[in-house]
Amino acid sequence: MMEQNTASTNNSGKKSYTITLSKSNKQVLWTQSKGTILELCESAGLSPDYNCRMGTCSTCESKLISGAFTYDPEPFMEPEEGNILICCAIPASDMEIEL
Repeated sequence: MMEQNTASTNNSGKKSYTITLSKSNKQVLWTQSKGTILELCESAGLSPDYNCRMGTCSTCESKLISGAFTYDPEPFMEPEEGNILICCAIPASDMEIEL
């Protein structure tokens, strides 16, 4: 769903978002200092699968349930529709991820 990758229009200047990790039954607060969703998960004590941290291997691909995001850096390949690469995804709204 490409409409979920529209942070430039959805980001209203808010500097923190609640990220719900449905499989882990956790909610964590993302702030700009937390970096990518992968880094946020690691700081919350989780160990999601990853390999490259650059969006080239798809190891970290996770199902996006809701929310908006941007990529930084842009991934080499887009994930399957409805999924997100958490190693380079930056929240642009509250989000729920199957993780």
